[in-house]
Amino acid sequence: MKWAALLVLATALLTTPAAPQPSGTEVRAAIVPESLSVGDVVHAAIRVRLAPGVRVTFPDTLPVSGNVEGAGARTIRSDTTGGSLELTATYPITAWTPGMLQLPSTSVQLLTERGQDTLLVEFPEAQVVSVLPADTSEIEPRPARDVLGGDRVWWPWLAGIAVLLALAALALWAWRRRARPVGEATPAPGMPPRQAALALLDRARTLRLVENGEVKRFYSIVSSALRMYIEAVEAAWSADLTTTELASLLPVERSHETRPALEVLMRADFVKFARARPDSNTALADWSAAREWVERFGPDESTRPEEEVAAS
Repeated sequence: MKWAALLVLATALLTTPAAPQPSGTEVRAAIVPESLSVGDVVHAAIRVRLAPGVRVTFPDTLPVSGNVEGAGARTIRSDTTGGSLELTATYPITAWTPGMLQLPSTSVQLLTERGQDTLLVEFPEAQVVSVLPADTSEIEPRPARDVLGGDRVWWPWLAGIAVLLALAALALWAWRRRARPVGEATPAPGMPPRQAALALLDRARTLRLVENGEVKRFYSIVSSALRMYIEAVEAAWSADLTTTELASLLPVERSHETRPALEVLMRADFVKFARARPDSNTALADWSAAREWVERFGPDESTRPEEEVAAS
């Protein structure tokens, strides 16, 4: 999948018209893919073909704001085409509002024999679509009613509403005491964090939730397992943080290692809070990605400290 994404990115940059510069350097910019869904992690890329003797400096981040935010660290890849050196800087981003996405202009710095030049980079527009289904209910709102008079007695109604709210809160409290959600299950005492997370992920498959259409419950278990393990690896990465807050705390130098877990958590958020309904293939692929990530990320649990061995 990574090679496919790189191929799409290279194709987009090749089809984007280059902007010739006085120094003989060419600049292209692209957003891949050009059509994306709200919350998807996509890539804004800048490719610079350098003239001989010219060096380039890319910005560390893009000047995004509002409903667009960075989703990872910048990466730079070099290629040689036709004897010329080409450098491609890629910036992961996420858009949270549907509509046309137009990133602000940015610039790259060139160091030439004459001194320093600045190249302005303009990104093309991209279409952001909503993940929510279209409204097919065809419900028409009723016309507004007359304003009620000031002599109406409201306190019996308010008292009744207060009683109903109190009863609902009591019922919710009792229900939570009787049955804790599967997605909040805790590991057995003394079980290593990796084994506990893998056991919880295996439970999600054993229950056949995807096959039975319980996609929300499935993603709740998967996200709970990931968050439990992430917090065990580093206490500062608390399970109470939102996915965006967690992404901002994870080390930039290890973004290629943490990205699979963040992508699964992001999709789980859309399932739980935005009523997204991924198909079974996507759900099972997310489960496999989560399990592979838990198996390889973090400290090795195959060896235990001497103190633990002596205590056991």
